[in-house]
Amino acid sequence: MFWILASLAAAVFIAITIKTHDGAENTGVRTQADGPARGAGSSVTARPTEDPMRATVSSSSPTVAGRYTAEIHATNRTEAYLRLVGNNDPAAIMVRDQLAGSCSNFVYSGVARANAAAIEALTNPVDKAKRKAVYDRIATMCRDFPFLEYGTQRTEVMRGLVASGDPRALLREPIEKDFGARKIAAAEAVAATKDPLALQEMGAFFHRRPDRGRDYQYDLGDGTKVGVPVIRDAFLMASCDFGNQCTADSGFVSVRCVTEGKCDATSVEDYLLRYNYPPAEAERLLAARQVIVRGINTGNWPPGFW
Repeated sequence: MFWILASLAAAVFIAITIKTHDGAENTGVRTQADGPARGAGSSVTARPTEDPMRATVSSSSPTVAGRYTAEIHATNRTEAYLRLVGNNDPAAIMVRDQLAGSCSNFVYSGVARANAAAIEALTNPVDKAKRKAVYDRIATMCRDFPFLEYGTQRTEVMRGLVASGDPRALLREPIEKDFGARKIAAAEAVAATKDPLALQEMGAFFHRRPDRGRDYQYDLGDGTKVGVPVIRDAFLMASCDFGNQCTADSGFVSVRCVTEGKCDATSVEDYLLRYNYPPAEAERLLAARQVIVRGINTGNWPPGFW
């Protein structure tokens, strides 16, 4: 009975996550149609040797991640989650949601069991060993995660987030709902929070906003044009600059190793540049990230960005 209830709770969470993030959230599996995909064995040979914007962020920018750095980067995700139970700070709610999402692919859910079964069915011993090592490592981080309790509490917690008036509540409702100037202003306010977990979800806002099609081109302010998938991934990379968990143990990287066999990336940035972006597009992605980080820090965005 516990397995049934736990699986149901995790399934509810996963369904909400997929609907909210449109496959772009960093614990889910993104399809190749979402971006300029590269071959599994390819890598970027030309990438900047220095990133002055990243140095600026890491050395001087205050961020809400500072309050929850230990939980965001915890190797014991169950313990980190339990420390935040009852904490109704919107940033803490985002952390709890991410911890649950990152664990749902590895323990106590139908998805987790399907992932484990798929790994066992592999016939290439090298590929199988790589995937299993990552699966087992993350599953250990998530051992005894209280999915049943989380599933029963999540609705009430999210209702409280909405009632608080915090702009991050925008990320917990369908983007298309009542879309207009008010919601766009709320999205810009979310970016101003510097909450790394909210920033990673801002990519979904740009990916799904109904007033601009998937073919829309964003001007970075110097005439450089980039597409919607680039803006989405640039927000993800910007979240790393503000303290998100973006190592090989992140949900974004680990899930893609387990499900796709792309296990050589050491970070979110490495994954994107290694597997998804050829050199020319990689330069645009890195440029978009710098523009976004600058906008978050200063409030100055390219004309028409929002």
